Amino acid sequence: MEALSPTMEEGRLVKWLKNEGDQVKSGDILAEVETDKAVMELVARGDGVVRKRLANEGDASPVGTLLAVIAAPDENIDAIVAGAGGQYELSGSNPLLLEPVFNDLSLTKTNFVIVHGGWPYTKEVGFLLNKPNVYADFSAQTFMLSPRKLSEVLRDWLELYPEHVLFGTDTFPGTPEIGWEEVGWLTSNTARQALALALTGMMNDGLITRERARELARLVLHENAIRLYNFGPSSVSTGLQD
Repeated sequence: MEALSPTMEEGRLVKWLKNEGDQVKSGDILAEVETDKAVMELVARGDGVVRKRLANEGDASPVGTLLAVIAAPDENIDAIVAGAGGQYELSGSNPLLLEPVFNDLSLTKTNFVIVHGGWPYTKEVGFLLNKPNVYADFSAQTFMLSPRKLSEVLRDWLELYPEHVLFGTDTFPGTPEIGWEEVGWLTSNTARQALALALTGMMNDGLITRERARELARLVLHENAIRLYNFGPSSVSTGLQD
């Protein structure tokens, strides 16, 4: 179940428009879904065959629930179907499972970026950022969380390891009415609002000055990525050793 509006938490499947066995292309309309705003179209995110429908018309499903499997005609989908609905194993996505890799002495010069900040394991990621070669962006959280909730995640990270936090956002086409431009604006706006809330809270609590807040904002939005990916000279002194 895709988030079809900024405030959507669940959707009700109104009508399937594709049957099992139908060939679909990216952008084809799969179903009609009732959100908290209106009845909207759910579209395919890839090419293939509708191998399995996992929800019935009338079902209400939280955002993120697998509704259907699109795959090649001969592709084995047993593992995907077995983990569908609420019967998935969330612990398998815990970034702490990567700790042996982060600690591997043969990889000390390899930098790792935890994409999406390991959400929902953001507390664990905060501690992993202590490792000199581990970074995190917060991309998917920009459409999964509100600015206030995301600001809480960012504050936890910024109070400890601000040089390892990377701005990130996602954009993708939603529906014929909501294109990648709108999604990109929404997620970028959420990210900036959350960062502002986190830094303002740190200033109000006397943890940082206004000038330090500006510096941290530049680090997250620009300088950390410049330094990590060697894009060019950094304009902010972060105290990191090259």
